Amino acid sequence: MVMDGVKGRFEAGGERAHTTSHPPIIKAGKFKPNIGELPAGQVLQRVANLLEPFTGAEGEIMIGVLDAPLDTASETVGEYVVHGTVKDRLLTKDNGTALDTADHFKLYEIGIYPE
Repeated sequence: MVMDGVKGRFEAGGERAHTTSHPPIIKAGKFKPNIGELPAGQVLQRVANLLEPFTGAEGEIMIGVLDAPLDTASETVGEYVVHGTVKDRLLTKDNGTALDTADHFKLYEIGIYPE
């Protein structure tokens, strides 16, 4: 008996944030709608059970890194890296600012490793 089946396929356009140095753990999550186009590498936080960009304000807690670009005007579910390696050059805060040293340490603490 030959079995050849495909349960499903998906494609995400654009560059991915994860690398293959340390296989990533990627989750899907619901994003706050209509907050713009989010780039791969956007650091995320959870507010009221929805994902949105991390801004670096006091009290915010990083929870992951967006793996593929997401336009929240048309999609509210996206994939984000919760553990593994990510491309340092793609990492950004809410306003497009590169992460500082303290932000990098916070990523290390939650098990995300920029390279």
